[in-house]
Amino acid sequence: MTNQFLSSFLPEVSQSLSGEGNFVCAYLAELPFDIFDDSHKICLNTLVHLIFNLKEKEVWHSSGSEKYRVHRLLGRLVAKDAVRFYLKEHYNIQISPVDITVDNNQNGKPEV
Repeated sequence: MTNQFLSSFLPEVSQSLSGEGNFVCAYLAELPFDIFDDSHKICLNTLVHLIFNLKEKEVWHSSGSEKYRVHRLLGRLVAKDAVRFYLKEHYNIQISPVDITVDNNQNGKPEV
């Protein structure tokens, strides 16, 4: 999954927010949410396996409702894709989402 992105990028928005290109705007436009229902658990589990490292999987499996976990997964996916896109564009470095850790700081905000 090193070269694959589920998120989309808005280079013009990124450029307008940071004149020197140090900011990346990523979003997840459309993902068929029915892939996360009970009959499609394999899709959800596959995404978790491809996106989260061991520590993140432990937090994910122990947190809240299924709906909360899906939203957490998708938010982390977009954050990791933004980091991956930035590294690819600025340093020609390609890594997988699992190689990036997104944790919460002491205020509860996501932090790479």
